[in-house]
Amino acid sequence: MPKSLINLLQAKVSLKDMGTRYSQLLEASDELSSLDRADRYIKLLKRMRIWLRQANFFWRGDQLTFLRALAGFYSDYGAVLRLLKQDYDRGKFKAHEGLNQGV
Repeated sequence: MPKSLINLLQAKVSLKDMGTRYSQLLEASDELSSLDRADRYIKLLKRMRIWLRQANFFWRGDQLTFLRALAGFYSDYGAVLRLLKQDYDRGKFKAHEGLNQGV
């Protein structure tokens, strides 16, 4: 098991970033579940939770598995962002009143 692939500080920063991004998506899960492709969003969120748990478990002991979990998490995160962009381009989001006022 390789242990010198990344610095432990880098691993901590990555874990914090993953946690932040996941919690933001989790807060928006109600909105995500109201979109046309809600099943895909929910599936990706569940998989991201698994990746995050795996990364938290292996970050010190097995850095190769940690890096695999890191890559899986950000791959799924990118998929969520691509789906959101596609839904935005298809006009699935309503503009908030007052969002552009005063600009």
